[in-house]
Amino acid sequence: MRLEYLSIGFRLLLGFFWLIAAASKASDFGGFVELLGEQYQLPRLFAYAAFLLPSIETLLGLTLLLGFRVREALWASIVMLAGFCLLIGYGLLGGNLESCGCLGSFSDLSPPLAIFRNIGCMLAAYCALRFEPFQPQFNPWKGWLIGSACVLVALATGTSREKPHFQTPTLIYGQPLPQLGVDIPELSQGSVALIVFHAGCSKCWDAMPQIQTFQNEPRLKLVGLTPSSGDELKIFQDTLQPPFPIYSISQETYEALDQKIPAILLVHNGILRAHLEGRMPSLASIQHFSKDWFDKFLNGQALP
Repeated sequence: MRLEYLSIGFRLLLGFFWLIAAASKASDFGGFVELLGEQYQLPRLFAYAAFLLPSIETLLGLTLLLGFRVREALWASIVMLAGFCLLIGYGLLGGNLESCGCLGSFSDLSPPLAIFRNIGCMLAAYCALRFEPFQPQFNPWKGWLIGSACVLVALATGTSREKPHFQTPTLIYGQPLPQLGVDIPELSQGSVALIVFHAGCSKCWDAMPQIQTFQNEPRLKLVGLTPSSGDELKIFQDTLQPPFPIYSISQETYEALDQKIPAILLVHNGILRAHLEGRMPSLASIQHFSKDWFDKFLNGQALP
């Protein structure tokens, strides 16, 4: 009887593990895809396939928690966890892996610890499978509930947690930038990445290591734009020492740009070609997933 209770405990623990993993990926899917490209060095096809991962993890989690098709879910959990161990091993051998990324910011483990955790979860799944007290009967309402939850997770994966913007955009691709109220000579000197940020924004501070990797591209110039006060900007520069010039713009100009900071405006000879906002990729991530597109921008060619 005690082994049966232990089996139920392991099953419930695995169910919560899968739901946490699904929530962490669905809420920050862009960061998860960036991790696959930058640190795991996986082909772009894996990024598209990873879109289904939060729904699959939700399926396993709810199946285990609700006692629906338990044995199938436990076997699938063992297979998934074994696959994750192989993927982490590949990242250690062929990539630049610093953290596994399985649970997002909830539990940022080093790759070796993540492998040990997955092995522990596999053993828990085997024990739950070995001592499962009974096979629950088929309940249609559980199937409908689980299926509906998976659909909702699939629809939510990758959507922004920020308030959507409804006003007419001031930035239009293929058109000159709006008046910024400050003379920026670099805008007429080829390809420029305008970094729009606020010195008091914690996300902007966290994004600086990724932004500074763009210094390694000799065809690209970095320029900062901020509405921050002189005192805030001085603290920012003294602490982080960004290796690019920073120009101050008015609060009205900053609000007119209407960007989720930190943001990068990709400009060629004063013409806006593209922009990135929110989570910042590194140069290696862009080159891995969008090398042809990025090369066209740097060479002043039309973007698709």
